[in-house]
Formats: sequence, structure tokens, C-alpha cells
Amino acid sequence: TINQFAIGDTKPDLTILIDLPPDIGLARVHARNDGKLDRMEKEAIEFFQAVRRGYLDLAKAEPKRFLVLDGSQSVEELETQIWQRVGATLT
Repeated sequence: TINQFAIGDTKPDLTILIDLPPDIGLARVHARNDGKLDRMEKEAIEFFQAVRRGYLDLAKAEPKRFLVLDGSQSVEELETQIWQRVGATLT
């Protein structure tokens, strides 16, 4: 519903979703920011679980548009997979 309001019928050709369990993502945020959290990062874990489910549901509904990647991979692995898909999408 929010997407429909925000973008109407306009949709990107490719959406890249780097998926990571919320507890791992939050641990990374804590490590990166010396434990300083913004308003969103202070939300309960259930909030992040619901957001993740929402994005994964969108990806499941439009599998041709979404590239879902495992966020626990190295940056190099993610970069390779992203460029492969971007290249295929542009040709």
C-alpha cells in the first residue's frame, strides 16, 4: 500500500534486496556506530522482523524484478552477483 502511494504504477526494472536476519544487522550497526543508535535502530527486534518479512513478501510476489542476496556474504561476492544481474538486465 505504501509503495502504491509513493510510486503509483512506476516500478523499477530491478530491485536488489540484500537480506540479513535483523539480529545480525543490528549487531553490525552497534559495532559500526559505537553503540549509538538512531530512532529507527532503537525499534524492537519485532519491528525489523516485520519489515524483513514485508520485503521478502514483495520479492516473492515479483521474482523477476527482485534479486535477493544473502547479506552474510562478503562484499566482493555481493558485488559480483549484483553486477552480473545488472549486466543481464541492461542487455
